[in-house]
Amino acid sequence: MSSDIVQFPIAYVIITTSDWTRVQIVEGGYWTDHNVECTEGQDALTDLLYNRRTILIQKNLNDARRVVASMKCVLNIAKEYSESNVTYRITKGDLGSTVVRVIANSVESQIVHATKIPNDPKNPFFFNFPAQQYLQHLEKKEEIGKLPKETKEESKPEKEEHFITLTFNAMFKETFQKKEPTENDVKEVFEWIGSQGETATKLLEADICKSLALNAETHFYAFPNLKKKLHEESKNAHEKIKKRYDDLRKIEGEVSVQAQAFGVKKAEKRVAPNK
Repeated sequence: MSSDIVQFPIAYVIITTSDWTRVQIVEGGYWTDHNVECTEGQDALTDLLYNRRTILIQKNLNDARRVVASMKCVLNIAKEYSESNVTYRITKGDLGSTVVRVIANSVESQIVHATKIPNDPKNPFFFNFPAQQYLQHLEKKEEIGKLPKETKEESKPEKEEHFITLTFNAMFKETFQKKEPTENDVKEVFEWIGSQGETATKLLEADICKSLALNAETHFYAFPNLKKKLHEESKNAHEKIKKRYDDLRKIEGEVSVQAQAFGVKKAEKRVAPNK
């Protein structure tokens, strides 16, 4: 390893219902030692390609079936970017949405791209992660590894809830500061909450989405001209959250029964959405 490069292991999970999607590092780093696989939707997949800065999921035109790909690799960051950002770009077709989960040690971040950008068939969406965020986790790796197992498991839900809420607040900060929000603002907020609910992997995540929806309803309800749109969009979001919540509760209940049959304590099981 060059003394000008810092390396550490990282994982990405890409969930897409678009007919194609591409995730790229455009600045600040590159990947090596790839281990890439399709974990769901193999029948829909036509190509799964990758290189040092790109992973591409390709399906047939207008194929809206869900595909999940995972990539475990090493992220290389040049020293000159250690105080800057690693910049990513998601591009995709007009159809569906793409969710990218970035997992560094025990810390998980999630980005949702469900936006169609006028006059641009690639629908580019950029997001940044501070390089120092990665480096700090790398520096603390030995310390984290020594924590008791129960301590890590107890702290993890707090980190995930914290990230989901912060992401929501960051994305819609300006929306909730507007003196006169629009119907399109209502649509964007509840479509995002609904997409998070649909892809929830734990009951906790579904609960967070429900809480965010209720908070958003309280805010928008103060604007009489938005009530009709608010009812329509919040209803759709709540239906998605409830369906996923019921699915997760059923699956976790089955896991619990099976575990008790073998005399094993119930453990939280992360469940891939729509299984």
